[in-house]
Amino acid sequence: MNHYILNGKNITDLESLYAEFGRAVNAPEGYFGKSFDSFDDCLFGGFGLESPCKIIWEDSDHSKNAMNSKALEEYCMSVIENSPFLHKEGFEEGKEWAYTTLRTAQSGSRTLFDEVVETIRSVPERASWEHKIELHLK
Repeated sequence: MNHYILNGKNITDLESLYAEFGRAVNAPEGYFGKSFDSFDDCLFGGFGLESPCKIIWEDSDHSKNAMNSKALEEYCMSVIENSPFLHKEGFEEGKEWAYTTLRTAQSGSRTLFDEVVETIRSVPERASWEHKIELHLK
């Protein structure tokens, strides 16, 4: 099983998350996404990450503190304001996610860290093939 170690002290926002993942998995030219959707796509392999794997997120509390509910609120607002597709017909699911997630962030009940962790942990169930990823927070 492949092991990828993330330094949580280097992860304080989405951009630093992408950079740290790129470094950890030795992705070509360090690439591991330039947007959250791209990051999610990279978790399915082809950019350095090989399954089965164990991702060990060291000092995850540091990342968790920085990637708080305010950070998720800002991310949701950015998606709502800047996504060219969100307000077009056929993207109701994305629009619903953005506004629902914004409300949970504003209430303080969900953080950007939660969103990232859930995205990583849900990869095996969303993959159409056996793609085993384990995430360990330390």
